Amino acid sequence: MKEFQRYGVCLDPTKKSTVLDGIGNHFLDHAIELAKKGKKFTIVLDNIDWEIRAHDMREEHQNVSEHAVASSLVFDRVPSDHLPDNGPQKDIKTTDLEFFLLSDDELSQIADRYRIYAGRIISKAFPKLSFLADLIPKHIPHQYSDEMKGKSEVITLPVLMKDKKKYADCVDVMDMFEDWVHEIHTKASGAVGMNVPLLPPGRPAIHAPSQPDQPASHACPVPDPAEPLCGVKVPCIGDQLTRVRFAGAKDLCAGAHTSKDRLDHLYPFRCAAWHTKRSFLKVHSEIIYCGT
Repeated sequence: MKEFQRYGVCLDPTKKSTVLDGIGNHFLDHAIELAKKGKKFTIVLDNIDWEIRAHDMREEHQNVSEHAVASSLVFDRVPSDHLPDNGPQKDIKTTDLEFFLLSDDELSQIADRYRIYAGRIISKAFPKLSFLADLIPKHIPHQYSDEMKGKSEVITLPVLMKDKKKYADCVDVMDMFEDWVHEIHTKASGAVGMNVPLLPPGRPAIHAPSQPDQPASHACPVPDPAEPLCGVKVPCIGDQLTRVRFAGAKDLCAGAHTSKDRLDHLYPFRCAAWHTKRSFLKVHSEIIYCGT
């Protein structure tokens, strides 16, 4: 292989790994440029699990289960800085049920959009009606039409060989997220470098133990004016296991002396209904294609 590399036919495995590592070290460059433009981002993550089966199983050579965490940065196209995030907007105990129901005007708008979706499907499914495709709107007008015309910016992060079911590994993952968030914002704003210790005046207040069903990490962190990334909050989105484990891991770091060590910049933790949608699609498919 090394001989072929000399003639430019291929790369030596060690050289190939070096090239890939060099490319991977620049995955945050684009994120920094977007952050300089004032764009905010969210961390979306999920676990990857696979099993390596032994060809000849012995007592010392068994099947091995591997676990990893895959994540990416998803930049917002619609700004949300003007929205309040300091607490609930209404008291759930006193809020009228009608507040959560769609109004007549909203139901009418949904019906109009369904007609557009149905027209797209019909004009595509029936060739004789394809001439109607020019009469159907290409984009449904709404409040954020201009923003949604822009390109979605999604930056894939390195895969971390960590098990999301273990709190120790969750702390390691969140520490890496904190390092990346700190690097993006410090380089984008030209603030204090990552290697400078962030020591706010005095020791942080350690709150009383939280309730088992509501960890303290779900409470909005209090910004510290002495901290370079004061007010920076990056949401983390994953499945229900991610929300529970990350909240517990953040609680384990609540007694640290710096906001970076307390993982204060990772907030809030939100659930994504991936598994619910998959289960719904599975049941729906079984009903439609039953017996076929």
